[in-house]
Amino acid sequence: MRKEGLSSEAIEMLKLAGKSPSYRLKAQVQIGLCHRSAGDHRAAIQAFRVALNDPSASQAQMIDVQYFLARTLESVGQIAEAATLFHRIAQTNPRFKDAAYRANELSSNLKHLTNGQRWGAGNRSWFSNAIKSFNRWPLVASK
Repeated sequence: MRKEGLSSEAIEMLKLAGKSPSYRLKAQVQIGLCHRSAGDHRAAIQAFRVALNDPSASQAQMIDVQYFLARTLESVGQIAEAATLFHRIAQTNPRFKDAAYRANELSSNLKHLTNGQRWGAGNRSWFSNAIKSFNRWPLVASK
């Protein structure tokens, strides 16, 4: 339902499913993903935080939830907390997706921020970087 753009309906169904202890964690994570895909990052962050408090979660499930939370925090500019989570994930499982890379990138960006640079310079898309690079080249007039 989430992938079909029916996030609100999916959230309501997941809330019902989440009343069962055996589905609580998975339902809460899916609620977070629904909120995130609908653009409600604050609600997504809250849902992921609730999921992290589930005592029945395995270590692998906790890492997955931490990763979803970290990616969402990163997307809204909460870089310090996202970097901390990525570091924690990388320490627990160094090969987990791109957590180690993201931890290093965000930590590097945080250092630049503390040196007075704006956030975003290292977080551009490849296209933005290409345009920025292109704009630096001097224009050569043809004869």
